[in-house]
Amino acid sequence: MPKQAHLKVSTWKVKTIGSTAIILFSWFAVLALMSKQNGAFIGFILFILSALPTFLFAGPISITDGKPGITTTFGRFKLPLQEILSIEQGTAYWVFFGTKGRLSIPASFMWTGSDKAAFLSALDSVIQERNIEIKSTIRADYLLSKNTKIA
Repeated sequence: MPKQAHLKVSTWKVKTIGSTAIILFSWFAVLALMSKQNGAFIGFILFILSALPTFLFAGPISITDGKPGITTTFGRFKLPLQEILSIEQGTAYWVFFGTKGRLSIPASFMWTGSDKAAFLSALDSVIQERNIEIKSTIRADYLLSKNTKIA
């Protein structure tokens, strides 16, 4: 991949799923509270809390100057491709482990945009060139980006 390439994909599907779940379960929680159904109310609050990360930690993903990154509610995170040592693949998230940090992004089935194929091709070429190990793990869906925040 050329150093100056800029590729970008959207994760609007993830944001939509997260926001819809939050709105829907909030409505159900209010109805349960009004009906004095305390058990149901607590259950819906737990569903809301489980939907929050889906909404808060998704955002546009890009590769600029050889650095994949994601912009979330909490800032911009990047990890240079040359620093990637291993990758963990969960059901819904990929985690790139580097020398000093990790970058967590939604899995490719949630991406949209005209650059999706080129983005996957760029990642695949780096994985093949550097013989990077990819593991399927459950924990990948729960890990957050660490030591990769740039803004």
